[in-house]
Amino acid sequence: MPELSIGDWLLLSGLVFFAGIVDSLAGGGGLITLPAYLSIGLPPALVLGTNKLASSIGTLAASLRYRRRVGFRWRDFWPAIACALIGSFFGARLAAYFDPRWLRWLILGIIPLAALPVLFPRLFGRESGPRLDFRALHVRSSLCALSIGSYDGFFG
Repeated sequence: MPELSIGDWLLLSGLVFFAGIVDSLAGGGGLITLPAYLSIGLPPALVLGTNKLASSIGTLAASLRYRRRVGFRWRDFWPAIACALIGSFFGARLAAYFDPRWLRWLILGIIPLAALPVLFPRLFGRESGPRLDFRALHVRSSLCALSIGSYDGFFG
């Protein structure tokens, strides 16, 4: 663990605060925090875990707020939630096997790709797919949740 100066703490605090604002407005605060944590020399596994904790709390808060406004049934989402948790567990386990030096570069390389949907939201999700019956919707959403959970568990 690197020794941080007061300047490092102030800079990091400012960037994390700014990332929180960005995340609350448009999402993608991790695109700011990940490079900030890595730039001061924190180990990649600690960086990913720290980022994941913050994003998990934000996702939970957003889900609860969305639930109050829209009013969905949790039981309709349990298969997808379970798949997301399983995928994130295995993604995080996979990240633990990577050499931290390689993982640091991999994280920095994937950030520009992950930034595309945040920077250009109009390019993603423009076309709606076919109407699915309830069972097909569960299968498709569970497979999507498994893959997104795996990515999120690995990269946070």
